[in-house]
This record gives sequence, C-alpha cells and structure tokens, in this order.
Amino acid sequence: MKRKLKWIAVVLVVLLLGFGTVLFLWPRDRITVESWKQLRVGMSQKEVEDILSGPGISYTEFRAHVDTLEELGKPPQPDGRQFFEPDVFLPRGSIKAALYWIGRRGCIYIEFDEADRVLLKAFYGWCPVDPNFLDRLRDWLGW
Repeated sequence: MKRKLKWIAVVLVVLLLGFGTVLFLWPRDRITVESWKQLRVGMSQKEVEDILSGPGISYTEFRAHVDTLEELGKPPQPDGRQFFEPDVFLPRGSIKAALYWIGRRGCIYIEFDEADRVLLKAFYGWCPVDPNFLDRLRDWLGW
C-alpha cells in the first residue's frame, strides 16, 4: 500500500512540474499597454517589430481576424482603454503603411511614413467574451 502511494505521489509531482513548466515557458502576450509605451514616434519599423516580436498585419488581415472571431461568437469587446500618440491630430505627412498587431487584450495600430518611421501609434484595449481557464490563470498571474 505504501509503495502504491509513493508512485502516485511521484506521478503527481511530475505532472505538477510539467504543468508549471508549461505555464512559465508559454509565451507572454507582447501586445500590451507596456509594450505600446516603449514605442516612440520616429522609431524605425524594424525597432517596432523587435519590441512587438514580429511584423504587423494589414487592415485586410486585421479585418479578417476580427470577422473570424465574430463568426465564432467571440468578438473582441472594447474595454475602454484607448491611447494615442501624438494625442492631437497634426499633419503627419504621407503614410506609406498602416499596420496592426493583435494580442489577447488589445490591438496596436501604427502608421509609418515613407522612411519607415512611426508617424502615429495607437492602442485599443479589449477583453475576450468568454475567457477560458488559461486566460483567467494568466490574468491572475499578471501575464
């Protein structure tokens, strides 16, 4: 009987260690207000991609992503957080590209000029319609 309990304990410890390892190695969401604050008007597109861990997507791809979420019955719900920089509308010159980065808790929108420099940056916060256990655990842990 004691031998069986020891094996059960070993299996439980291995499972808990595996679950903990998965949680800590799971990539964190890079699309947050904190990462948006690291971005500066005048930064190059490469610097932005380094901070946000990859290239952005076009409006067409962004719209397709949101449409897919709506078809699944899980459209993003605005949570009231919106930030812009510059926060007043100024003539910004010609826009070469406007790209989006989508995360679990929001979207970052950036306009680039002809020299691939940031003209405008914006963050739109949202929350999932029906968060699952992993979403709630990440929120609780602050990830």
